Amino acid sequence: MDKPREVQGVEFDWFAIDQDGHVALFATAGFGPVPASVLAASGAHDAVGESIAITGFGSSAVWQSYAQVGLYAFDWSGTEGSYVRVAEPFAGKEFEQAHAVAAIPGLPHLPLSFSNTAAVPPSWLDGT
Repeated sequence: MDKPREVQGVEFDWFAIDQDGHVALFATAGFGPVPASVLAASGAHDAVGESIAITGFGSSAVWQSYAQVGLYAFDWSGTEGSYVRVAEPFAGKEFEQAHAVAAIPGLPHLPLSFSNTAAVPPSWLDGT
């Protein structure tokens, strides 16, 4: 069984799927809201995140790295009060580990399209 962990004040990355079946990573920047279902499965989100070959941590280059592996990426913006899209998959690139993300218990399925959404406010995460 997964043990929830405290994520407030530390960087935590979690995943969600949109209505089109695309996968996005959400980076909290230590302060972004996290759905309860994600907190309950935080270890599973960590495990998938750690299995992805990403470079550029600690710099803005990390977002292009996520795009290269086929992920949308949203970063928490305190000034906007929303998760803001900072990367989208390179044309034709599919995320090869989508099956691993889909297996995460309580994975949020958001009723929107990541390709058409510039920002995801916390209110859209309710009930996921």
